[in-house]
Amino acid sequence: MEVGRCGSHRHSGPLTSINLFPVEWIIAVKAFPRTVLHLACLVSLLKAAPALAAGDQRDELLRLVLRVLAHDAAPWPNSGDFVVLAVTRDSGAAQALATGLLASPVRLRGRLVRLEVVSDELPALDGRGADAMLVLPGAPTDLVRRVAAEATRRHLYSLALDEAAVREGVLVGLTLTNQRPVPTINLTTARALGVRLAPALLQLCRTVD
Repeated sequence: MEVGRCGSHRHSGPLTSINLFPVEWIIAVKAFPRTVLHLACLVSLLKAAPALAAGDQRDELLRLVLRVLAHDAAPWPNSGDFVVLAVTRDSGAAQALATGLLASPVRLRGRLVRLEVVSDELPALDGRGADAMLVLPGAPTDLVRRVAAEATRRHLYSLALDEAAVREGVLVGLTLTNQRPVPTINLTTARALGVRLAPALLQLCRTVD
């Protein structure tokens, strides 16, 4: 099933522009229906997941969450960086937590992902162009809920690296199952944002509603 329709700020760039699969895979599936690309997505996610649970792997976990966003079938903007706001009340601690995240470039549908640490005060958020808001590990529950609500109000993706945040309304996070991170999606938030994910991808993920 598709989960709604996305906000007006997304674009319809080709799914094959995501840097997730070897070039030969992309060439091989160009002539096939879109569902084949979603199956390739599943293979990519499954191959990435087993090695991520050990040690401090926040960077790889965030990349896995971003891979889920890359398969939202709703329109995205055509150009510019994909900006992720890491929202915090303690900028010093947040900068430390964010150190090393996305240290090497990652692109979604050709857009460079850029991480910015910002205060949770509304003046700091108002007027900032962004595509997603990130809850950093250890954020208090009230901040998690506020980020989830504010992101939904602004029609932005909300992200986390754990399942608890997803249960508080964040769109996408991760659950450790047998030491393997599994993408977890809040279906209520997905519907509110108009996120459209393939049924095959939803079957791979854990979902809460």
